[in-house]
Amino acid sequence: MNTAIKMDELIKRLFHLSKKPLLNLLNALYNDNIKETTGVEYGGAEFVHDNLVKSM
Repeated sequence: MNTAIKMDELIKRLFHLSKKPLLNLLNALYNDNIKETTGVEYGGAEFVHDNLVKSM
């Protein structure tokens, strides 16, 4: 497994945390104050080619 694929898996897992840790992470990264009542939706994130052609 190459480094790009490992990084992709890591980022996907990181951003599919439960809602509270995700909002805490985003608040810390962007010095923001997103409230816990904010809705979170996950879109498709699968790409199969280096040129980011969507697989679905």
